[in-house]
Amino acid sequence: IKEFGNLKVKSVNTIEGAKYLFDDGSWFLARASGTEPMARVYFETTSDKVLEIMKTGVKRIIDEACQK
Repeated sequence: IKEFGNLKVKSVNTIEGAKYLFDDGSWFLARASGTEPMARVYFETTSDKVLEIMKTGVKRIIDEACQK
């Protein structure tokens, strides 16, 4: 992933899953749950608009992965 909409990925940290940090200071972390058979996604954004862009992008990635 290099960008979500107009958000450019600044860096990726893979210590506890995959945490994508963006130029505007927003980020999301996708990781497997340590206690349940599921994945969790956490978001921190600069606005509701950015949150919607990230949620849409993550959902698209999950949908594509489930179709394989």
